[in-house]
Amino acid sequence: LISEGCVIGSHRVFSDELERQMETMHPIQRMMTGYPHWIKGVYLIVDVREDDGRISLPVRTDASLDRVRQRFQAEAERSGYDGISLEVGGKKHTILAGVGSFEEVKDGDVEGIKATLAALKAPAMLVLASETEPDCGEDSVTAVNMCRPVQLPPAAAQHLDALNERSNGAESDLTEWMEKFEDTEQFGPFDQSKNALKLEMHMAQYRATWEVMKKYPGVRRVKVEHFIGGPCENEDIMWCVVPGGMKRGWTVVSKTLTEDGSDESVKRAASNVSTLVSAMMLAHTRAARRDDAQGDVCGGQTVRLRNLQARADLNGEVGLALRYDSESG
Repeated sequence: LISEGCVIGSHRVFSDELERQMETMHPIQRMMTGYPHWIKGVYLIVDVREDDGRISLPVRTDASLDRVRQRFQAEAERSGYDGISLEVGGKKHTILAGVGSFEEVKDGDVEGIKATLAALKAPAMLVLASETEPDCGEDSVTAVNMCRPVQLPPAAAQHLDALNERSNGAESDLTEWMEKFEDTEQFGPFDQSKNALKLEMHMAQYRATWEVMKKYPGVRRVKVEHFIGGPCENEDIMWCVVPGGMKRGWTVVSKTLTEDGSDESVKRAASNVSTLVSAMMLAHTRAARRDDAQGDVCGGQTVRLRNLQARADLNGEVGLALRYDSESG
């Protein structure tokens, strides 16, 4: 059931139970759990990865970081926790040295981890490792939640409309746009992770559209919808689902890694754009008209069937156009 290509939905009883459990969780544990991704949704599973026993905890604000430190201090009173471990899901997890915001700390240097934790400033990344061997029940499932779209504010649409009015991918000054469109405040305070994420999504879409337009001006007609896809790598565009094509009727374009710049935020932004570029080019290629006889229906387009003679029972059904067959028309 939990395998790549499956579509699954959350049962009401299952969703209610997860919501009940979340009500009893400590705020830090609620930040780390993937439960919100599984509550009341329908999901296309695009990847399943074996759990390595590690948890990545991104902390965007100093207030959140203070709460994390308080949790570690409270757990320090327990035997064997030393102020760098906490219990998550009934298992002991310890901060790892050499990764994330503790990259400069040597392995086994408990005092070094404590000192680094005390001095940390947001944004920060903590990586914790479980002392218990993980099992298959804890494998990481990445999915596109079809019921959890991210709605971007009107300012984003205004920005894209301005780009789409160009005849090609002419250079555009993003800084000028940020100053010109005061409505960027519609994204909300950027010290809140969800608002900052929305702006990152829009910037990636804008840059990708601009890049593809240099070769395919028609890409402006490609519609991009953003979704919270699952509990893994929630700051990155990990997967793009492009409708159309044979076999399943869609193609999953995976994250494109890039070495653009040494700063992690620069690399992530470049990777997001590169992934979207690949997906948008594929979507544009599928939607291209190859025969005048195919009319206005393009590959990857949602259609409603009508006027069928041989299969009149399908009239009224909604389907997905995979490709145009010139032989059958």
